[in-house]
Amino acid sequence: MSIVEPISGETTHASENGFKRLSIEFTGSSREFFNIWIVNLLLTLLTLSLYWPYARARRLRFFHNHTLIDGHPLGFHGLPSSMFISHLVLLTTSAIYFATEYFLPAFDWVGTVIFLVLWPALWRASLKFRMLNTSWRGSRFSFAGDLKGAYQTVVPIFFPVLLIAVLPHLTPFIKDFPVSEARLIGGITILSLLMLPLLLAQLKRYQHGGYVFLSERTQLSTTTPQFYGLLVIQLTLFFGLMVLVICLGFADQLLPNKYHLNSTHRSLLTVSLAYFLVVTVNYSSTVARFQNILWSGTASDRIRFSSNLGGFAYIGLSLKNWVLIVMTLGLFWPFAIISANRMRLSAMQVWVAESVENWEGPLSTPTQGVLGDATGDFFGLDLGI
Repeated sequence: MSIVEPISGETTHASENGFKRLSIEFTGSSREFFNIWIVNLLLTLLTLSLYWPYARARRLRFFHNHTLIDGHPLGFHGLPSSMFISHLVLLTTSAIYFATEYFLPAFDWVGTVIFLVLWPALWRASLKFRMLNTSWRGSRFSFAGDLKGAYQTVVPIFFPVLLIAVLPHLTPFIKDFPVSEARLIGGITILSLLMLPLLLAQLKRYQHGGYVFLSERTQLSTTTPQFYGLLVIQLTLFFGLMVLVICLGFADQLLPNKYHLNSTHRSLLTVSLAYFLVVTVNYSSTVARFQNILWSGTASDRIRFSSNLGGFAYIGLSLKNWVLIVMTLGLFWPFAIISANRMRLSAMQVWVAESVENWEGPLSTPTQGVLGDATGDFFGLDLGI
């Protein structure tokens, strides 16, 4: 299948190439979501997390039903009962893992190995679950990524993590080891960090290369160097912010002596500024750039996506949201989620080569995977745009 280059111009350019723009609109109300959020939070706490799958189903249904593409809402059909079973399985396996780590520390590496072996299959199950239970205009999406591809995707990080987990238990049995354990683990860790953009590129290439709607299967044309470029830009911004924080931390030295801060207050101010700026500025900038390079590189023969999320606009929204979250002791959180979601969706564009009514494809059979949805949420690999 050929990849069509994403459109970055106006609608008139799209019409010249025979593509029609489909509008994306988010109609969710902050007040309505606040009611869902507060009930979900209270019931999840009161049931010691047992209500979490039902909370997730309500939340997903809300966001899907209020996301309109060409005036037609998305639908979410996942059954909370199936999600509840997967949640129990995850709670049980997590309890076994942490119990082993606490009571049998000599065997804590076993849990890591099991996790590494099972994770690609669980991640694929999560992608299939979410897509097969998402619909638009009465047709289900599906996911075409195979199991072999899921395991090949994680190769760049599999062996470094395995070595870090197992090495401390092996070095006592290895005499005359040429490199100290700390240096070896440090070197492996640095190598793993350098490989993260490669891993992320492969993860997203597998994920965005498996989305299917009717006869259309997307592919990702975003290159690995683009992911490394994103890393360089964000690291530069991060270190620039750290220099700014340090300068601001000592800005009181320019004032008269009575306004000078003691070392404790200066440390608290520096840490607070660093955390605030990293969370709002660096993280928000990363989210905006990542969304743009990811979705602008996603396309099929008859579908194109593009994203033009403004970094400064998204940073400004994040700054406002975090200030209000702190001022309201967290109660503004659901309002912040809605405003951020609305801005991110408004920056997205979908283009189709012809009327969707003319498309043909196999009907997707919805399935309820035992571990699908919960594993995706548990390990932070939830889907969504």
